[in-house]
Amino acid sequence: MTSSRMTVASHGVPVRAGFVLAVAVFLTRLPFVGTGYGTDSDTWKFASAIREIADTGRYTVSRLPGYPLMEWSCTPLAHLGAWAPNTLSAIAAAACAWLAARLFARHGVRDALLAGAAFVCVPAAWIAGTSSIDYLWALAFILAAWLDAGDGRALRAGLWLGMAVGARMTSAPLVLPLVWLAWHAGEGPRLQRAVTLAVTGALVGLAWYVPSYLRYGWEFLSYSEIRGGQSSALQLVTGMTHPGSAGVAAPLIAGQATALLYGVLGCAAIALALVSMLWQRRDAARAGHIAWAPGWAIAAALVYEFVVYLRLPHDEGYLLPTVPLVLLVLAAGVTPARFRAVCMALLVSPFVLGIDIAPPKKGLSPAQRSAFELRLPVARETVVIEPLRGAVLRDLAKRQRMQSVAHDLVAWWPERPAVFRLAAGNLTSMMYYLFPVDPRTAPFARSYSPAELSASRAQGVPVYVLPDVVERMRMSEGGRSVEGLLPLPSPSGETR
Repeated sequence: MTSSRMTVASHGVPVRAGFVLAVAVFLTRLPFVGTGYGTDSDTWKFASAIREIADTGRYTVSRLPGYPLMEWSCTPLAHLGAWAPNTLSAIAAAACAWLAARLFARHGVRDALLAGAAFVCVPAAWIAGTSSIDYLWALAFILAAWLDAGDGRALRAGLWLGMAVGARMTSAPLVLPLVWLAWHAGEGPRLQRAVTLAVTGALVGLAWYVPSYLRYGWEFLSYSEIRGGQSSALQLVTGMTHPGSAGVAAPLIAGQATALLYGVLGCAAIALALVSMLWQRRDAARAGHIAWAPGWAIAAALVYEFVVYLRLPHDEGYLLPTVPLVLLVLAAGVTPARFRAVCMALLVSPFVLGIDIAPPKKGLSPAQRSAFELRLPVARETVVIEPLRGAVLRDLAKRQRMQSVAHDLVAWWPERPAVFRLAAGNLTSMMYYLFPVDPRTAPFARSYSPAELSASRAQGVPVYVLPDVVERMRMSEGGRSVEGLLPLPSPSGETR
């Protein structure tokens, strides 16, 4: 090889091109990282946790069972503002793009760099890469482990797996497809590779959770149910025998796994590519290929991720680990031109044809509607379709509205009545970040029941509401009016 030839990484991705891809992904996320911690309530719980760790030196989970790798990594940044941990998420997005491109190249995809970029541009990935959430942190380590396991580098793959578990405990069962990959990674001591990977991953992963155990005991092995409250890890596993029973409507479960994950345009492109296979020549060239051993690993990982999602369909972000695998399977079935078209559609998908519900499941409704917005009743929800404002821009508008409300809350708080109540809705976690009080005596809650509102009126206690809360309370009461609620005063002049 001549000295002028570009250095090429393993799996056929030029190092220089991979670096350019990562930098481009990182730079395109930067304009979004300074607008709050995110619309997901977990991002504000995370912000409160790292601040408490920084101030007290005592480990505190953002939510059980803990996300220690991200929590410890961001603790030194706790007082710098949301931009600091969000920037680390943008770095994780950049790493995911490069690693995914290497995975695609390993399976013969000529447009591997384009596919890597398309993966991190699906709306759920873009938003996660600009928010204080752990999804892409864990996925970057999983992709690294997957590549090293496929190369037979068991020790390094185990290390990456342990880091993924430290970022997100649900990464642990992926040890099975990783061990399978390492076992079939060539000749030599197969059993040694499998044991090395599994033991290293277990030891590194468990080490991250020692502080959780020391602080909370075995209760740290629990998770949040959608209906509220905590359940044990055993209940999580046994509940997989009846997936989809977590209290989420079937249309929302399906919508999160499709339109909210890939975007409307991305879903349409994938569907068209799949349909096109019906008249595709059997001898036509394919965009990629999957050998039998990695094929079984991919199938196992996909089954696991979808089963866990159906058990607890909190969020479309839970399915992000499936996206590069789904695209890889698609590449193995369609022609290069059609796969390239899907990737191009995914690049555009975050910016057009946004879809949400009103009031939104996360954050607040944007202060202004976009042009040509459509609202359609579906089941008990109102579906919002915005042709000219995609999921990423809608998420930014929601975060900007949250910032405006936070500004008003901070200005109003010193003038608040001595005794009051405030229904905060989706902003409850943000309230605890802005005003850290004992939850047992907090004057705010997500919502109040009719009986609690009646009691407050009888006692002369004012009940304030943040945006979207009244509509949610009406929906919970079957459309009946909710009386006696006061909008929060708005020094910024926003109509509430």
